[in-house]
Amino acid sequence: MTGPGEIEGVNPVLAGEDGYLFLAKGAHNVLDLCQGTHRATEASVRTFGDNLRTRRDYCARHGIAFRQVVFPEKLVALSDLSGMGADIRSIYERNYAAHVAGIQGLPNDIYPLRLMEGRKDFFLKTDTHYSAGGILALAELLCTSLGLDATDTLRAGQGKVAQRQAEFVGDLGNKFTPPVSESAVTCAPFRPPRFNMASNGVMRGNDGLMILSETPDSLTDKVLLIFGDSFFRQMLPILTLVFRKIVFCRTRFFQAELVPAVAPDVIFYGQAERYLSGCRPDDDRENFLSYAWANGKPMQPQENFHALWSRIFDRKKLLQG
Repeated sequence: MTGPGEIEGVNPVLAGEDGYLFLAKGAHNVLDLCQGTHRATEASVRTFGDNLRTRRDYCARHGIAFRQVVFPEKLVALSDLSGMGADIRSIYERNYAAHVAGIQGLPNDIYPLRLMEGRKDFFLKTDTHYSAGGILALAELLCTSLGLDATDTLRAGQGKVAQRQAEFVGDLGNKFTPPVSESAVTCAPFRPPRFNMASNGVMRGNDGLMILSETPDSLTDKVLLIFGDSFFRQMLPILTLVFRKIVFCRTRFFQAELVPAVAPDVIFYGQAERYLSGCRPDDDRENFLSYAWANGKPMQPQENFHALWSRIFDRKKLLQG
């Protein structure tokens, strides 16, 4: 490995201090975006704002609580450990914040950098994602913003969803030969009495993946529908402590066609900060249920997926817009 502030020639990883690794290059040019040498286009910024307004208004019309989250980039939140110093600035704040500030009626937690900034314990060393502690903090923030008194439940239940791995290798550690590992506390699905979680088993990439969960002993009887990426997928185990039923859809869009059949009380939309390199309008989406077939992705649903589907989805309402 190289020293702090140097990038490995064979992969897009920045080696920082204390063993922390950072995504620097790759498809989204994270370092260039954070340094301002590459900026989001005006069209992308407008699209982000238009999507946000449309999602907010849709949920308001249907009486659904809505929260959108941009998950702070590790390179931004732990910039002091990156060796890049003052050159690093938030992609969201550099490109999008001023535009979003002009949109009325939004919650204040769309970009929770202040919660994550400088918190080494909230991040995994060898991965782009958050540690169990970071996930817990974000779950508490989201529940509090919804008016849910869930902090005691989340903290008491953290031990059920967290596990220590002596040699965890994250998505960044895997880019080295040999892989770089760490001792880490991560979240994993748990199975208290009568708990169920299953996926539709989409293969060859992540988009189109659906995960269903049902937890009869959850804090509330609320139904949560999530449109997002791996950051919300990582949070699913701890969110089951609060929400009775959860439908997670791995997508870059707000898939309104699913809402009538799920009848959620709450909708979360989330995206990694690096995806702000370019935003597409929700109108560009495909029907979520056709995504795997349209893109040639095989599926191997887990054994109890069908039973969960039957209990969570109102099939007749899938025909409603």
